Amino acid sequence: MPRYVFSVALFVSMLTASFCPSMAEDQIRLAVPLIGGISPINESISTIFRLQFWGNLTKAGSNSKGAVVWGKNPLVSIDFKAAEDLAKRRNVLAQLVIFGEAYPFDRGAIVHTYLALPYYDDGRKNYNEIWTIEVPIQKQPSVFFSADLPQRRYSFPPIAVPQRTLDKYKSGNGIILYRDKALSEPIGTLGIDNNLLEVSGDAVKVQSGKSVGWVSFNDLKFPNGMLDFVSGVFRLYRGDWESVESYMSKVAGNMWSSTAIKVDANLLRAFASERRNVSGREAVRSAKRLSQFSKRVVIYETMMEVAELSRRIKAGLSNQEKSEIIGIIRKNLEDNVFLFDDNDVWLNNTRAKLLLIN
Repeated sequence: MPRYVFSVALFVSMLTASFCPSMAEDQIRLAVPLIGGISPINESISTIFRLQFWGNLTKAGSNSKGAVVWGKNPLVSIDFKAAEDLAKRRNVLAQLVIFGEAYPFDRGAIVHTYLALPYYDDGRKNYNEIWTIEVPIQKQPSVFFSADLPQRRYSFPPIAVPQRTLDKYKSGNGIILYRDKALSEPIGTLGIDNNLLEVSGDAVKVQSGKSVGWVSFNDLKFPNGMLDFVSGVFRLYRGDWESVESYMSKVAGNMWSSTAIKVDANLLRAFASERRNVSGREAVRSAKRLSQFSKRVVIYETMMEVAELSRRIKAGLSNQEKSEIIGIIRKNLEDNVFLFDDNDVWLNNTRAKLLLIN
């Protein structure tokens, strides 16, 4: 088994100090192992991926404190199990893992990318990705409804890398290091060992060996929506709800995103809206138009209805109106029960809790 070596790039909010999270807050980590496949192309693509994510996650407007963690080796095998095992290592402890494989195709290369979101005890105090809703009951303890992420394993449409890009990176690592952020004067190439120092526009200031300079993290585009989706999920883990809505709206409107990714982008957009106490109904409807008979759509539609019910109860909803709304929620669940296994934990728990609040 190869020995994994990791580098960590820490980043904090680029907002004013009053908006920065305290040091006691949970730190969210994105792990990016070396892309598998042909060398040196996989190394160049891996470095650009890291620059893209690091640059995107540190742009002004994010209140996220976290880390991008990268390894010098590809996964033992290019699959979700290996990615999840990597995340749980004590020197990694990542909540998100981006991995993939690059291989020659026609007059270029194809890159397949995947996102793993393993659920395990990673020491966090707050698991923001779990949607939890409190429904008050008069003279009784509140009832809590919850739902997990729509999915914890994602596959993105392949990225085609043209021959001209492969030619650019065919010698060594191939990523040009410039003296200034205008990217006007080359001073060398970027090595695999580098420290990320600063983001400005589409350029990142790095220390590579003894050299300090600037590189572009905009050399490779992600038309499949992968960068925006991962950036949105990262911010969801941080509880950065407005940013989640923004990124997931981009993914949902991206013509190159797969239908499955668009569905979940809309569901997570609804989740983020509801966490801001704003109705997510429009986003759920968008997801339902794309995938009407989907268990995860039914789950998030139910959670959205429960969140709205909770708001109305707190605003003074009458018992009769409450019973009518609960009846509608229960009917929708029963109309779609064929999507669930007989022993589905979420379904059975939700049925029981709807009886409690009625």
